[in-house]
Amino acid sequence: MLSARQIVALGSAALGALVALNGALAIGPRMPTSAMPGEPNEFDWDGGRIWYTVAGAGAPLVLIHSLGVAASSFEYRYVLELLARRRQVFCLDLLGFGNSAHPRIDYRAGLYERLVQTFLAQVVRGPAALLASGAASLFAVA
Repeated sequence: MLSARQIVALGSAALGALVALNGALAIGPRMPTSAMPGEPNEFDWDGGRIWYTVAGAGAPLVLIHSLGVAASSFEYRYVLELLARRRQVFCLDLLGFGNSAHPRIDYRAGLYERLVQTFLAQVVRGPAALLASGAASLFAVA
């Protein structure tokens, strides 16, 4: 049976190992990993970092996921490659979803309208077809 002193020593060693591992993993900025096909990218928006994937070539198409719990661009994983055969497809995680930033702010439709407009201007760099799922179609139309 271990003494109290041995238990404390083992606990301290384990905690130290976890702190060291956390520090090693946190060195330098890293792009999140994704199971999405295509090239992962990030874009710094005034509301926070926005994660997106781009694939294909041709006329641009922006895919916007739904707004449900655990929603993300991953919803489009099965169609992204198919659409990318004819289009340049941008598939983004909206602010507060997926790999994008999750700031503690008041999320409203106007926020996402501005995000889509800025994304089109700064990343796509021009007009594009939009394909939005569910309630996201409301601010995509706007």
